[in-house]
Amino acid sequence: MASTEPISPVSVPQVLIKNVDVFDGNSYSLAVGQDVLVEGELIKAVGQGLSAADASIVIDGTGCTLTPGLIDMHQHLMINGPDGLKNAAENMDFATIGAMAAQSMYAHLLMKGWTTVRDIGGNSLGLAKYVRLGELTGPRIYSAGPAIAPPGGHTDIGGWNQNHAQDESVLMTQWAEVSGREEVVRQARWNFRKGAAFLKAMPGGGVASDYDPLEVVNLTLDELKAAVEIAEDQKSYVAVHAYRDDAVNRSLDAGVKCVEHNFLVSEETVIRMAEENVVLGLQGFMAAIAFAHPETVPWYTAEQVRKARQVHEGAMQMIEWARKHNLFIVSGSDMFAENAPIAKKNITVEVDFGFTPFEALRHATGNAGKVLEMSGPARNPYRAGPLGVITEGAYADILLWSSDPTKDITVLEDESKLGLIMKGGELYKNILVSDTDPAHRPAPQMRISPDNPEFTHRNACCI
Repeated sequence: MASTEPISPVSVPQVLIKNVDVFDGNSYSLAVGQDVLVEGELIKAVGQGLSAADASIVIDGTGCTLTPGLIDMHQHLMINGPDGLKNAAENMDFATIGAMAAQSMYAHLLMKGWTTVRDIGGNSLGLAKYVRLGELTGPRIYSAGPAIAPPGGHTDIGGWNQNHAQDESVLMTQWAEVSGREEVVRQARWNFRKGAAFLKAMPGGGVASDYDPLEVVNLTLDELKAAVEIAEDQKSYVAVHAYRDDAVNRSLDAGVKCVEHNFLVSEETVIRMAEENVVLGLQGFMAAIAFAHPETVPWYTAEQVRKARQVHEGAMQMIEWARKHNLFIVSGSDMFAENAPIAKKNITVEVDFGFTPFEALRHATGNAGKVLEMSGPARNPYRAGPLGVITEGAYADILLWSSDPTKDITVLEDESKLGLIMKGGELYKNILVSDTDPAHRPAPQMRISPDNPEFTHRNACCI
């Protein structure tokens, strides 16, 4: 029987990946024939003719394209199971939700190339803490903690007969009920006390919830300003869930810096966002593709189907305006439960919207890394270097592809073409074993079993 003791990562002086074409996360072209040298958790150098210390891992990447690890900027780790939001309210306890989240973040995220996620609504603060401490295996997590919303707002997943004073320990997986400035301030401070990297607020109605039509506005201007004030005191920011002009513009009036969804706004609001340097969190696949046929979602009610169709109708026009006015965009899947394994479709579908492969990749790498830095330095859980880029001093979050995703973005969906996954200098997958330099031993192939002495990651199979 395999040992249950955690296995410490294999320590080597350096990892050298040779002769790769590099997408650095920000450029619109590849740097051809580069070497990337990793030391510890950071990239030490990028260039040609680099060498590594003795006993290091050397990987020949000839013919491969190297990119930063992917960053999902709209993830919900704590929503799982076949009934979506309703599971947290009716069918699961907190332990089960956490167990499923740990399993999903390893198998469906990290091992598919997502090295960082921004969890933008859900009590994933404990998961974030223990990934950072090395006790759980998964992508880096920038968590907002429970989303700030009023009774009847988006993420209110309580039963119709629930009294507002009832115990909400399980409901807190997703929602923090607030009414009034004082309660917003208290919840915001509590989220940061527990390790939140930023705040998520819910001023607009939503699709996957029961009590909030898309036409309503759920938080007052004073409540939104309270959240922004606390976030700014913490040197961080507020992201909001909003679809329509009234909810979005009220959020901008309050000083919000990041708007998620945004699919039912006017061109005037898009122009305002561009002028005020507001970030758009884009979830193109769910709005433009999945919501084309929302009746296929097994747990949607007739009203939720109606709302989803409304969002679908506005999505393509908003995306066209966002491109026209050059909004700063980050990519977020908003895919959970049964959709988690196909999260990369949110990146690849952007090419169908008129973005180039380079632009789509930037949204999920370099642009995303810039927004993650908005949590810092005070609330940034990863401060040693930038994320989402391949450059000296950046975190060594690296993917190696046998085909070039900057020419064919659908390469991202082909797991057979993802030959190497590195997060923070540690190899989680490497099928590109090479021994071109006999002075160095080749990188081990990772097998998902602690029986393998080359297996380097702790608790990957604990669930």
